[in-house]
Amino acid sequence: MTTMHPWQLTREQWNAERDRLRPEIAQSRFTHASASEALARHDRLNWLLFDVHADVGARLKAAARGELAMSPEEARECLETLAQPVTYDDVIARARSLGLLQEVA
Repeated sequence: MTTMHPWQLTREQWNAERDRLRPEIAQSRFTHASASEALARHDRLNWLLFDVHADVGARLKAAARGELAMSPEEARECLETLAQPVTYDDVIARARSLGLLQEVA
C-alpha cells in the first residue's frame, strides 16, 4: 500500500520522517539548490503535520478580525497550543476527528 496521508504512517515512520525534515542549521551558504531543498522540506513538513493546529489558528485569526469574541485567557490558551510541537498522536487524533481513521477495538 502506498502511503497517501501522514496518519497512514506508523509512529516510527512518522517520527523518522519528522527527524529527516529538521533543518540543517550548520549550512553557511544559501544557494538555489539549498533553497529548493528547504522549500521541499517545508512542504513535506506541512503535509506531515496534517494541519493539526489549523482550527486553533483560524480561531485566533477570526478573533483578530473581530469576527469571534475571545477572552484573553482563551487567546493565551490558543497561543500555547500553537507553540506546542505536533506529535504523531495529534495527527492520529485529527484523522479520527475528521472520520478518516476508525478506532481500533
